[in-house]
Amino acid sequence: MFLALIILSVALMLGIIAHIKYGYVFRIKSKTIHLQKPYGMVKRKPVIENELHNDLISKEEISRKSAYKNSTIQINDSFFDDSDMQSDYYLVVIYNKRLNMPLLTARYYYDKSNISKSLSGDNNIDIKKILNLETIQDGHIFLSDRLSGNPNSSEYRRHRQYIFLLFYVEILLHNKGKQFILMARKEKYDKLLKKYLHIGLQVIGSNMHKGKVHWILLGDVEACEAKLKLSTLTKFVLLFKKFTFNIKN
Repeated sequence: MFLALIILSVALMLGIIAHIKYGYVFRIKSKTIHLQKPYGMVKRKPVIENELHNDLISKEEISRKSAYKNSTIQINDSFFDDSDMQSDYYLVVIYNKRLNMPLLTARYYYDKSNISKSLSGDNNIDIKKILNLETIQDGHIFLSDRLSGNPNSSEYRRHRQYIFLLFYVEILLHNKGKQFILMARKEKYDKLLKKYLHIGLQVIGSNMHKGKVHWILLGDVEACEAKLKLSTLTKFVLLFKKFTFNIKN
């Protein structure tokens, strides 16, 4: 009996230590929300409407505005309400489960007319010189943009690496076998560009987008998954998410 109490106490103590050290794994969740094509005054309406989706969508717009409030890029209302979308699209949200507070978000879309518009940029360049979308089957390539971290969140600052890995995992799970396009603003040390190159993306060109020069990168979802350097904890989370994702789908 005494030995059992000691074992139970040790297990409880280890559980408390693990919760303190890795509690953020249980607090930080990911969600991909399918949104309808905007029409009239109706914008950012989810295909599956529920309280969680509506709350995350509303808070994501606020978070995006906060992330870009000091940005020097040229933006208008469509940058925040997605009224520039010409078809349905997806919103990826990494968030604090207790508060439903977005920590990192981005949108992505498969509509080739929207992709072409983004790639042609401010100067309306001929995108075929960069990538001929006509040679790629519909539904096999998407573009992700509006990447927005929450600068006001201490949790985002503390667990930024895990949050970004969770974001990549969410993209991987929902877009297997697909190609994707990202854009990274040209900057002095090109930190974002280096991150993208590190996970297997390739530079295919550049354009002027929202008044700033951007690199255009092309990647393959499964090839990038193979290049991600995952910790033991993140590998476990990835396996768990794959397991639950396969059950749901």
